[in-house]
Amino acid sequence: VIFFSVVVTLLACRWSGGLSVSEFAVLDAMMRMRPPAEPGPEIVLVGVTREEIENYSELRPPECACELVPRSRIGNAIKRVKRAGARVVAVDLMFSQMCPVYRDTSAWHDTPLIESLHMPVPTVIAANTKSNPGWVEFKDPPKPFADGAHTVVASPVLCNPHGMVRGVSLMQHGLLPSGVTDDLRRHV
Repeated sequence: VIFFSVVVTLLACRWSGGLSVSEFAVLDAMMRMRPPAEPGPEIVLVGVTREEIENYSELRPPECACELVPRSRIGNAIKRVKRAGARVVAVDLMFSQMCPVYRDTSAWHDTPLIESLHMPVPTVIAANTKSNPGWVEFKDPPKPFADGAHTVVASPVLCNPHGMVRGVSLMQHGLLPSGVTDDLRRHV
C-alpha cells in the first residue's frame, strides 16, 4: 500500500509539473558538467546584432509586427544562405502574425521572408508558444510562412532563465508537406 501510494504520488507530481523544478535543477547541473564543444565547420550561425535591433526599434512603425528587424532583412539573409549552398536552414524566431507594413506594395516586409521559405532547401521555422510551468501550447505560424513545400514547423528550443535547454519536440500534425521528412534526411 505504501509503495503504491509513493508511486501514485510521484506520477501525479510528474504529470502536474510538481517535480519540474527539481528535475530541471538536476538537468542544469548535468549540462554545466559537460565540457564545452565548438561547432564543426559545417555549421554556420547567422545572427542579428544588438546595434541592428536598437536601430530598428527607433525606426519601427507602430503597426509593424517585425520584432527585431524587418522581416525583409531576415528573408533576404535566408535567401543568401540558401544560395551559398546551405543544405538546411533553421530560423530560431517566431512569426506570430503577418506584418501589415507596406502590405499592398512591393516593399511588404513579409514578401522576402515568404519567398525564402519557398526556396528548395529545407527550412525549419519555430512554432509560436505559450507556456506555463506544467504545459506548453504550440500555435502554428501564419499559413504563408508554414505552407512552403520545404518548410518544417518545429517547437522552439525551450530554455530556463539561465539558458539551459528544456526541450525541443518536432511538431508533425499536418503541417509537414509530403516528402519534407525525406528531404530533411537527405540533406542532413
